Amino acid sequence: EMTISNLVAPDGYNTWIAKEAGLASEPSNWSLGRAPIASDKILFDGRFSSASCTWDVATSVASWSQIEGYTGTITFMTTYPDLGFEQFVIAGDAVIDSGIWTHSENSDTEVYRLAVSVGGDLTLAAAASIDVRLKGFAAKKYYPGAVAGQHAGGKTGGSVYGDLYEPINLGSGYNSAGGGAVHLVVKGDAVLEGLITTQSQKGSSDGNGAPGSIYIKANTISGEGEILANSNSGRCSGGRISLVVT
Repeated sequence: EMTISNLVAPDGYNTWIAKEAGLASEPSNWSLGRAPIASDKILFDGRFSSASCTWDVATSVASWSQIEGYTGTITFMTTYPDLGFEQFVIAGDAVIDSGIWTHSENSDTEVYRLAVSVGGDLTLAAAASIDVRLKGFAAKKYYPGAVAGQHAGGKTGGSVYGDLYEPINLGSGYNSAGGGAVHLVVKGDAVLEGLITTQSQKGSSDGNGAPGSIYIKANTISGEGEILANSNSGRCSGGRISLVVT
């Protein structure tokens, strides 16, 4: 005997139900039949969809949950200041048990970075990651005044760049794109068990792009995760990491 039950999205959440990778602004991708609004509790649950999401909705949300079983990538279209969608705001807690956060790719100027403000606590579980590798300056594209593979390290032929205390810059390209930038401000506690990386890609003896920047500010920061902005090539500079505990 077989019993078939209809799986229904839980009450109180606007759940991602997309059949394929798509935009957060598309109403049909959500259980409530509309794009997220400020009062929504957002849920990514692999039982309903593991499709990747491009987050192009500038409104804030009430809370954020990516539970175990969601394997997609959330690509935030957040930008540098004065370019539009400067910061995505989660008013309450953000729990990322699985899946990936990243930001849109850049080309020859600094346009996109991952900029998120969390009003409550942030939890990044061991099965989840924030990965902005190859999201910086495109191959052969550089920060003004820099050279190939240049960011924070001591590469000969160009000046290092980037703020020590609040790094925000992308890594310059070389034979591949540089690393992107992560800017997280958490009013509560940040528990980081997963990987946060803007490191260079491995595999090129001729050098990869330089890593970018990681800035995390929180009430407390704990966990056994990894935070990486190292170069995997002797021909490229490293990136910058700043952790600020309030």
